Amino acid sequence: MILFIIYLLKVSLCLVLFHCLYAMLFKRTTFFQLNRFYLLSGLLLSFIIPLVRFPMLNFNANLAIPYSFKNELAFPDFDLSAFKSSVANAHTNILFSIITFIYIVGFVFMFFRLCFSVYKVLQIQKKSESIYSGKIRVALTKVSYAFSYFNTIFIPARIADPDERKIIVNHEISHIKQLHWFDLILTEIAFTLLWFNPFVILYKNSLRLQHEYLADVEAINRGTHHEDYLRCLLKGIQYRNLCGLTNQFYCKTIKKRILMITKYQTSKRHILRYLLFVPVTGILMFMFSNCQKSPAAILNMQNKSVGINVPDISPVDINKVKLTSGYGERINPITKKKQFHYGVDLALNEGENVFATASGIVISAGFDTLKGNFVLIKHDNSYSTLYSKLKVSKVHQGEIVNKNQVIGLVGQTGLATGPHLHYEVYKNGVNVNPSDYMPKK
Repeated sequence: MILFIIYLLKVSLCLVLFHCLYAMLFKRTTFFQLNRFYLLSGLLLSFIIPLVRFPMLNFNANLAIPYSFKNELAFPDFDLSAFKSSVANAHTNILFSIITFIYIVGFVFMFFRLCFSVYKVLQIQKKSESIYSGKIRVALTKVSYAFSYFNTIFIPARIADPDERKIIVNHEISHIKQLHWFDLILTEIAFTLLWFNPFVILYKNSLRLQHEYLADVEAINRGTHHEDYLRCLLKGIQYRNLCGLTNQFYCKTIKKRILMITKYQTSKRHILRYLLFVPVTGILMFMFSNCQKSPAAILNMQNKSVGINVPDISPVDINKVKLTSGYGERINPITKKKQFHYGVDLALNEGENVFATASGIVISAGFDTLKGNFVLIKHDNSYSTLYSKLKVSKVHQGEIVNKNQVIGLVGQTGLATGPHLHYEVYKNGVNVNPSDYMPKK
């Protein structure tokens, strides 16, 4: 869940950048259709870019790990209840749990809020008198505001003036024919998922405003005089915040709409501004791709070579190890079923040093909810080693490490019942018994 929240934070960052560009350069232009396309594209790309890795921007693509960690640490490695839990790790886990809980509560609230607002619209529709104009349904309601919901137009029954009704219907038909409801579905999904990001509200309102501009222009082009249209707009002194999936004729943006209707068309030379969308997208792609220099290049620059490096020392002080769970089949202490253990677990006090068992390159270092803090080192074309459950790692991706260098501290992050090091050795991309490469105690 934490990884999903991190993904949403990346999506939020993309949305912020796209909206800032819109606010600075595009919002005052009369290129309404282009603005709609820009905002929709920015919304979709914000969700896609953090998920996709772009090889042309990923300088480490040639060092992709040929093996997966699907086997390790699906459950705590072994029972270490005799050892004290780490206070720091407990605090970390509690913090993650609190963040997850707060997010889920906010998501559930926003979801039910949307469902309730849809229910209110359906109730209005149920109590209304309906007539049809082709595939479009016009509902005469007792409410005092006009709006459209998918292919249904809601008109207050109190509006007796046929010209006023015609203006409103033409406006709302424009919303329906231009499929503005599709945009609203996307923005409501984004708003529900990213409820914690205030920029999503600004983004949603910006897109809705472009809808109104487009519908205003279309309604006027149908033969309505500017003066009559503006007079009709000004009659809307009441505004009601309805379902996010509705387009409302009378809304809080009436002043902006009047100014835009009476504004001169933006010069076409300003269309060139929209080309800035390309470099902004490129920057975001670059940010979320692994753009560090390849370790091979770093080695060449420093005139070093990985060579043949067999991991032949203990990753911790073997004399301080209090308990060991070895490589091979064992009874999982949680499931009580047989499970293959692909590494060795070395239990010792939290905070003890963890050493690189051979020189090499750190090709991954980070946090995983199962592995906890981990470091993965590539030693040569044959050997790699994994160190997980660390309290903290002291190296970063792309760093060259020497044999016997301290790369982290023993901890119990991730799924663990006590402080220990989970250590794995890979040969040609396949797990092998780490004990065969460690000196005997």
